Amino acid sequence: RLEVAYHPARVIVLLRVPNDQIVHTALLDPQDHHAHIWLEEPIAAGTHTIERQLPVLADGLHHFEMRTTTQRTVRQFRLQQI
Repeated sequence: RLEVAYHPARVIVLLRVPNDQIVHTALLDPQDHHAHIWLEEPIAAGTHTIERQLPVLADGLHHFEMRTTTQRTVRQFRLQQI
């Protein structure tokens, strides 16, 4: 699950991992290239909420990537600051 929160703009993600993992998170541009990368984070097995403050972005659709050594997922979200 991915939510967008404001003041400051950030994404909040509910993440479930079956075993200890290092999670990499990034924003992707329309060509699927990394537009912004956050520091990787070790996460223990279980359910976690991770929060990433967004860089300055224009309103509109954006893509958030999460990946580990075994999986990758991309979620689209809409940023509406006005």
